[in-house]
Amino acid sequence: MFKYLVDKDTFRIFYTAKLSKRLIHGVSISEEAETSMISKLREVSGSGYAPELERMFTGTQREQVPTPIIDAFNCSLQM
Repeated sequence: MFKYLVDKDTFRIFYTAKLSKRLIHGVSISEEAETSMISKLREVSGSGYAPELERMFTGTQREQVPTPIIDAFNCSLQM
C-alpha cells in the first residue's frame, strides 16, 4: 500500500512522530513488529528512506532515554 502513496515524505513525518511516541511511552505492540515495518519501508522505498527510523528505534530503548527527557516530552504533549 505504501508504494502507491503520492507523498511519501508526509507519511514519513507522521510515522516518525507516532513511532517516537510509541517508543517513549513503551506502548509498542512488539519490537518485532516495529522492525518488520521499518524493514518493509526500506525495501519499498530504498535504503535512504529508513535509516532515521532505524536509528530512532535502536537508539531510544526505554532504558537508554534519561527520565528528564521523557518528562520534558510528556510535558510538551500536554500543552
